Order: sequence, then C-alpha cells, then structure tokens
Amino acid sequence: MAGARLTANYDVLQEIFQHLYPFIEVEQLQAPERPSNSKWRTSKPERVSLFQAACASRAISECALDVLWSHLTGLEGLFRVFPSLRRQCATDSNTLRGLVLAGHNAEDDWRRFDGYARRVRILDLAWRQDVFSLEIIAYASSFRNGQPLLPSLQWLRITPQGPFEEVLTALIPPSLSRLDICPPAYPFLQEHIGHNSAVEHILLHAISTCTYLEEVEISTRDAEKKLIALGKCDHLNRLHISRLDRSPDTLDVRLMRNWLCAQSLTRLSLELRPDDPAPSATEALVFPLLQVLVVSGCVSSTMVLFFQHCSTPVLSTLKIVTHMGKTAVQERRDLAECLQVVALGARGRDCFRRFILDYSPPWRTEVIAREMPARLPLVDVARPLCALPQLEMVHLSLQIRWGIVPTDADVKEMVPSWPNLLSLQIDYGSYPTHRDVISYTRRGPSFLDIHAKSLVTIAKHCPKLKDLAVLCGSNGLTAATLESCPVSSHQLQNFMLPDVRGKGWSSKLMRLWVVLIERLFPNLVSIKTFTPRPRREQIMFSSPADSLLSELEYRRRSRETESQDTGLSALERIERPRRDDIVLRP
Repeated sequence: MAGARLTANYDVLQEIFQHLYPFIEVEQLQAPERPSNSKWRTSKPERVSLFQAACASRAISECALDVLWSHLTGLEGLFRVFPSLRRQCATDSNTLRGLVLAGHNAEDDWRRFDGYARRVRILDLAWRQDVFSLEIIAYASSFRNGQPLLPSLQWLRITPQGPFEEVLTALIPPSLSRLDICPPAYPFLQEHIGHNSAVEHILLHAISTCTYLEEVEISTRDAEKKLIALGKCDHLNRLHISRLDRSPDTLDVRLMRNWLCAQSLTRLSLELRPDDPAPSATEALVFPLLQVLVVSGCVSSTMVLFFQHCSTPVLSTLKIVTHMGKTAVQERRDLAECLQVVALGARGRDCFRRFILDYSPPWRTEVIAREMPARLPLVDVARPLCALPQLEMVHLSLQIRWGIVPTDADVKEMVPSWPNLLSLQIDYGSYPTHRDVISYTRRGPSFLDIHAKSLVTIAKHCPKLKDLAVLCGSNGLTAATLESCPVSSHQLQNFMLPDVRGKGWSSKLMRLWVVLIERLFPNLVSIKTFTPRPRREQIMFSSPADSLLSELEYRRRSRETESQDTGLSALERIERPRRDDIVLRP
C-alpha cells in the first residue's frame, strides 16, 4: 500500500531523483563494436560505494516521508501510529465511531509519532472532523510537555464548535502562518450555537501565540466581534472576511481605523451589505500597503461611500464581486458612481493595473422580476475606466438584469484607451450559462450586440493582449467580412467565445470562424466555446472548441506542405472544407 502510494505521487519521485542524482555518476563510453568515427554511445553506471548507497537510501526515505505527511485531511491517520488505540464500535445509530485509548504506549511509539507529527505542514479539518476522545489529545499533549502536537504546522483549516476548541488550541503552534475558519455545515442549528465563542477563543489564542501569522480567512456570523479580535494582531498581511447568506448581523468597517495591522495589510477581502454602516469623511480608512482589494456584495450606496473614504495609495488590483439586489435600475446607477470614484482615485497611479467586475449568482432559487429596464450602453457605465491607460486587465462581468448591453460602438470607444491591455473579458458573469441569461435571451431584444468585426478592433488596438473573452455573436460574419479582415501576427494565446443564444454551429459557420481566427490570432493555444441549453433545471454544454483547434492545427500543418501556386483564396477555402467530420450538431 505504501509502495503504491509512493509510486503514484509525482512529487515523491521528483524528490527521490533529486537526492539520488549526486550519488550516481553516469560515464559516457564508446561502444567497442562500433567504428571509431561512429556517433553511437552507451551509458554505464559507475559502481556506488556502500556508504554512498546508505546516504542515498536515507535521503530518499526522508524526502518521501516529508512529502507523504506534509498535507493531512484528518488526525485519525496520525494517531493510528499508536498500537494502543482502538476504534470504538457504535452501540446505536446516534453514536459515532471514534478512537479510544486502550493501553499505554512505548517510548519507541512516541518517537515514531513525533517523527511524523513534525513533518505535517498543512492540516485540513474544515469539513471532516475526526471523532476521538479529548483524553487522547490530553494524553498526547502531556507527552509533548504542553508543546503543540504539530510543531511545524503552517496552514490550518478548522470549523471550531463545542468542546473541540480545546483540541484546536493544542494544535496551533507558534509557526502557524495561515488560519482558515470555516462555518459549520448547519450554522442555524442549536447544537452549533457555541461556534461563535469558539471562533473568538481560537482567534485570541492564535494572535497571542503565532508570531508569524500572516493570513486569516473567516466565514462566520457576528463578524464585528471578529474584527475587534483581529485588530490586536499587528503582523497580518492578508485578511478575508465573509458572512453567511442569511446572517442578520452587520459589519462596521469603521472598526478598521483602530487596527494595528492596517499598516501592514497587503490583501483585504470583505463583504458589504446595504444596511452596513459606511465610513464618513471624518472616519476615513487608510491602508498604506494594500495591494489587492476584493469587495463583494450588492452594489449600493454603502459600497460607494466605502470607496470614497478608503485610501489605498499603492493598490494594484481591485475586484468587485456583485450579488443580486432588489432594484436593477438603482444598482446600475450605484455601479456607475462606484466606477467613477475608483477611476478618480486611481488616476495618475501607475501601480493600479487590474480591475475586475465579477458577478456571483445566487445558489438558491430566487424570485426575480422579469421586467427589463431600459437598455443602457456599456460605455455609459464604464467610461471612467477609459481614463486609466495603465490598465493591464479589465474584466467586466455584468448582471443581465441590469440591462447594460455591450455593443460594437462600446468596444470601438473603450478598447483604444487601454494600449497595455493583457487580459480583456466582457460577458454576463462568471456563470454565463445561468438560467437568467437563457430566460432573458429568449425574450426581448438580443444581448449579443458585439459582432465579429469588434475582434478586428481589439486586435488592432491591443497588441499585447494574451487572454480574450467576449460575449461575441456570429452576426456580420460573412465572406465579405473576411475579405476586408487584415492578416495579423497577434500574440493572443487564450480565446473564449461564448454564445448564449444556443443556435448551434453549422459547418459553414465554423469554417468562417476558423478563417477569421487564423487571420487575426494565428498564435492561439486555447479556444473555449460553449452553448448553454436548459434541460430539467440543468445546463447542457455544446463545445466546438476541440474542432476549432483541430481544424486550425490541420490548416497550419497542411500550409507547410501545400504548394504556393494553388491559386486558392480564402473564400475558396471556405467553400472547400478540408475535412467533413467537423460538423457540429446543436
């Protein structure tokens, strides 16, 4: 079992070869049966001494154990090295099976346990907590003389609740650098009511004990109490705070003014809600070293005030993750104001390079109003971003219920403002196959007003672009369009072409796309295309990306062997497909 696990782990084999190489030298000798002028060579390993072999064996075993025990998803495997532990049988359906102490352990067993425990770097107890008696933890802690059981632990993911917090305190060493606190599986049951007090206890213990703690991720209720506890830590670099969906508590970001770690934070992620108190001009927040800021929640006046009174002089990346609110018209007004405030603060700062607007649709079923607001061009909302020519990444994932429709005119006006662009994305959220997209595109006007000719504009004004994902339809893609399309040597590598209307891809349409992509982006490495289709509340995907890539590769290879005097133009190649097996059915 250990041998199979060892050979199945690539990291283990890589470490073994790195340690084995210094002890084995390969001598290149010329084969005697070959002529002297022959290039034939053979290899013969040099004889390895017994001492070198012993050193190599020890190095292999050490690195293999380091890799195998570096990441644990539970404590049961670690404690099973004790022969005195036995699994307790369940007496009824309500009793969980756990490990119980059935005797004493020898000194060699403790050495073996300590040898494995000191190799653990990552421990994940978030969703699968082992059931064992606290007596075992106390017994193991007594062997360590009160020291942490895992002295080299660096990353810990936990879900503290009930009496388990005492166990977690014994598992937190001073070397811990990252702590993730996850919510319980059923956060609204009475049996998990002790989760909040356990979280506070764990936080206070980690802040006072772990001098190298740099990153904390919390997803819980009563976030304000956690902010007060985190304010006592002066060496945090990265902080992520999220709240439960139906949690009625509020988050007062004004508490961050008194943080000791506000001067050292480099990454901050938090969730704002419309009823949260917002900072004012006299309660401004200052983060002098903050480089990455992630703000999620419904677009509201609270978010606007937060951006107005939050000072981030060296910010390089801003990500706004929008949730579904109540009023679409007011949300898009607040969004335009947010972008204006962000652009005003980032103007003249070369360090601000990445702006991401993402959409996170709800997981549970929501009652969504189907009345569409008046259509609004994308440039009317995103025009403030056009004043930032230093941007290298612009991702605009909109909510389709806002009625903001990207068009060719928007692309023509916005794209020339970003000559240093490396990544561009314009779509309807991280999940463009959401059923709201399907519902809206079946009724009302089309939401695919970006045509294929916009790709020519993007290729012309963004020569450094590497990643492109646009909600581009096939309207206007004809043979005449291809004749007017210039041949480019653009270095685009990844292209994502969603088509949410679900029309399917005919062979002629696919050949048109092949010629267009070959002309504009000849160096493509990856193409992703998909078409969502509803079927019993599920999304069925149709992906012609493989056929597009295979056809492009076929054309590249055949171009090398094809005669230059065939006289075939691009239009004749479209009418004469090279393969007939690339027809995609809807």
